[in-house]
Amino acid sequence: MKIPDSDVVIQGGCAKVADQLVKDKVYVVWNPGSQFGICNCTWAEMGNTCEHMFKVINLCRKRGSTMPSISIFQYHKALIDMLHCPPHDSLIRDHAISLAVLCTEAVECTC
Repeated sequence: MKIPDSDVVIQGGCAKVADQLVKDKVYVVWNPGSQFGICNCTWAEMGNTCEHMFKVINLCRKRGSTMPSISIFQYHKALIDMLHCPPHDSLIRDHAISLAVLCTEAVECTC
C-alpha cells in the first residue's frame, strides 16, 4: 500500500486518511475496519472499494481492533461443526480435515 500508517487516524466511528498528493485533503472512512465501510472519495462514491478503505481495514486488523470478515467466521464455524458431528466413516473425516487444512493455508497465504 502506498498510504503509510502515519497518514491514518482512527477516531471512534470513523477514520481519516490523508491524501497522498494533496496533504491538506483528508478522506473519511466511516465504519472503519469493517468490510462494509464507506469512504467519501470519488472512487468509493461510484460503488467501488477504494485504497483508503483497504488501508483502514489492514491497519485495524494489524492492531487487532476488528473482527474477521463474515465469510471467514462462517468458514471457521463450519469447520468446528464438522469436528463436532464427524461422518461415520473416518476416511471421509480425515479427507475433509486435510482439505480444510489445505484451504486454511491457502487463505492465510493470500491475506
